[in-house]
Amino acid sequence: MAIEVLLVREGNRLAAADPISAEAISALKHKETFTASIRRQRNPKHHRKWWALLSIIFPHQNAFATVQDLNNAIKIGVGLFESGKTVDGLPWVSPKSISYAAMDQNAFEQFYDKAVDMILTRIVPTISRADLEAQVHEILDGYIR
Repeated sequence: MAIEVLLVREGNRLAAADPISAEAISALKHKETFTASIRRQRNPKHHRKWWALLSIIFPHQNAFATVQDLNNAIKIGVGLFESGKTVDGLPWVSPKSISYAAMDQNAFEQFYDKAVDMILTRIVPTISRADLEAQVHEILDGYIR
């Protein structure tokens, strides 16, 4: 969830995380007020964890031909979609993106938790959350450190 804040540059009081940010801050006018959006940076390890999870459950289902199809179905299943009607009046749904640009870390964590709940109740109800997480961590062991 993004938070709107007002920032004032007084000297170098806006903290820069990298040289590109430092350059952008130095281009701001002194004492001018700005609006900024604060987002919690996405964790790439958590994103890889999502794809590891999908690789585990994919063989335990036969409704979807590809992991991407399964990914899209889960997004729709947890309510992460847009809907509307076509020119002919037929309904359509389209899964929203879980890209870094589309979701901050807080939103991704909420999506992930809802998705795991759905997976455990509708796709692989015979596995426990602990066992599923253990399998995910086994895949990622050595990859994420």
